[in-house]
Amino acid sequence: MAPTFFLAVTPPPDFAARVVEFQARLGHVMTPPHITLLAPNIRPEADWATLARAVAARHRPVQIKLGGVGSFGSRVIFLTPTAPGLRPIHDDLVRTQGGAPGQFDLANYHPHLSITLSWRPLAVSWTEALTQARQTFSELDAAPLRFTAAELVLFKKVVPGGIYTEHARFALRHD
Repeated sequence: MAPTFFLAVTPPPDFAARVVEFQARLGHVMTPPHITLLAPNIRPEADWATLARAVAARHRPVQIKLGGVGSFGSRVIFLTPTAPGLRPIHDDLVRTQGGAPGQFDLANYHPHLSITLSWRPLAVSWTEALTQARQTFSELDAAPLRFTAAELVLFKKVVPGGIYTEHARFALRHD
């Protein structure tokens, strides 16, 4: 099977490390912390790099305010970003590549930073994972983490069921 890729922005390294530490306490291994901009799909690596480079050149860095814990039922536990600047980048990526797969089309884009996925092993129950997430990240409700996303990050997964890893970064324009 061919590798799969997706494009995202990432939080600051110290906060990403905090998310990974939380996941480790739950026995939960997943892709490094990120906010997806273009969902995974199969296309040649060169196409992804061309797409990322072109779209990054058209957009400035994005201010992000990362707030508290939310969930998509019992499928995903996430942190909620407020970042109006993500939508135009997502829309540009989707339009430039000629569409997006099903649930990730323009109308259904819902930015979030996943911290727990139901299809990955957990050492605790889903309810306990949600409770621990709310406790661990409770300060984000009152004082969201503010940061600037200055790059698009290309993630790559080589084998089905594997973990995506960071593959390349593309600077957003700074003029």
